Amino acid sequence: GADPRNSNSLLVKDMVIFHAELARVCEKNSDWYLHYVTARELFNIIKAAESGCAGSPSSYRDYEISPPF
Repeated sequence: GADPRNSNSLLVKDMVIFHAELARVCEKNSDWYLHYVTARELFNIIKAAESGCAGSPSSYRDYEISPPF
């Protein structure tokens, strides 16, 4: 779902290294969690937070808008 014009910046070795380092940092800090989400899932997680829902954001990926399939 990304704009093909951005592929050079998104699919380079530096981005792979960045995401690997980000995962390592989160593994070392038990208070940090790394979640990769779609725009729809992020919308749902935000709406759940606005409604006062607590807990893992992953629990709210389908909070208001269901997957398109």
